[in-house]
Amino acid sequence: MLHRNALVAAARAAFALSLTGHAGPPAVVYTAHELSLTLKPVSQGEASNGDDKADKTTINAKDVLETCLERTPAKDEAIFLFIPCEDLNANEIIAIDKLPVVDGLESLGHVALDLDNAMRTEKNGVLKSALVPAEVTLSCNSDEEHLTASGIMEIKFSAVGEGGPICPESAKLKLTGTGFSTTGPGRFLVNDGSSLTAKKRSSTISTPPDL
Repeated sequence: MLHRNALVAAARAAFALSLTGHAGPPAVVYTAHELSLTLKPVSQGEASNGDDKADKTTINAKDVLETCLERTPAKDEAIFLFIPCEDLNANEIIAIDKLPVVDGLESLGHVALDLDNAMRTEKNGVLKSALVPAEVTLSCNSDEEHLTASGIMEIKFSAVGEGGPICPESAKLKLTGTGFSTTGPGRFLVNDGSSLTAKKRSSTISTPPDL
């Protein structure tokens, strides 16, 4: 019987092969996805009579940018997820300026994907989607602002270009977790209703910018 590690390695190799569509080392192909964030932090507050109460708020991607850049973000500044097709776990979350040329502003984090437990859907042998346990880490300002949240990410796949590799097209993830903010409430929970959406891959941005 094969050792479990060998089975895991074989599963990973098969998953990678389904993404590239051929054996051998592929050229590095990235997909770039603007992120939409809805975060619902809950922190410990205090009522006017001194009783403890849960303080709830909602923040979005622009709010995260403003906190991390320590200024009001410009119209063309956004948070992007860059995913290399041949190694989904080598992804990066980066704040960028989209125009006039793509300029990297700050590295903000990563999405760790548990590909060993991914559940795949294929059509005629071609990968169309996958449900993957995922953990999102966001951090900035020397880790004075950070959160870790997890959930099940639904990733849709399609070919890049005519006959190109099968790569992520979009993704969405409902989140729960914990965080800390020195400029905000201190410790907080990432409550139900929080989500991350990786929008349909960009047709104009194809590689992560230098930082």
